[in-house]
Amino acid sequence: MLPDAEPCQPTLFATGYGTVSVTPDVAVLRFYVYRTHPTNHMAAYRAAVDAAQQVVAALKDEGLDDDSLRTVDIETDTRYRTDRQGRRHLIEHEVRYVLEVRVRDFELAGRLLGRALAVGASEASLWGFEVSDVRELELRAVEQAVLHARERAEAAVRAAGVRLGPPLRMNLRLSGRGGRYGYRDSFVVYSAGPGEEPSAPISPGQREIGAEVEVTFALEMNG
Repeated sequence: MLPDAEPCQPTLFATGYGTVSVTPDVAVLRFYVYRTHPTNHMAAYRAAVDAAQQVVAALKDEGLDDDSLRTVDIETDTRYRTDRQGRRHLIEHEVRYVLEVRVRDFELAGRLLGRALAVGASEASLWGFEVSDVRELELRAVEQAVLHARERAEAAVRAAGVRLGPPLRMNLRLSGRGGRYGYRDSFVVYSAGPGEEPSAPISPGQREIGAEVEVTFALEMNG
């Protein structure tokens, strides 16, 4: 005769959420340089590199330091069209050069956007905002999430007439981090004239650092 099996531990699964609001202290900018040539790939490449160097020099003239600037992408492409007979015809050679800047001075960030366009950037964008140090904020959000999960579980066991035991398993997820950028097929090259470099006002607003925790608690039967 088989021995009696051990009874399964009754459990309760609860989810908790925590958020901490913070004002971002870093602005992320991206500058795009596109250049094309109808027949010569190297001509397009040289034009893009020359324009990117002019953009970098202008940004540094505004006070940007080397550590705040990085090259994100350099990509070359050749565009063709296909006629009704299936033959390919060259349209143009294209080179894309992407620079990224991170600055804590939002007034400087606003000046950089206009300055880059003035010296030959094809596009300039405020890509987003970041928080330079999220560690303490994440810990606070995690603590709130765990307490929330426990509060929910305690409300459930009170209604059920049982006692809440220790947590047996926990899963944690964090949110509030950055995304990725997309590539535009259409673009224009713009060059501003003297006095056409307005400083864009930049307001970071609030950002939420979030945590979600899933907790499995043991249940203790009364009596």
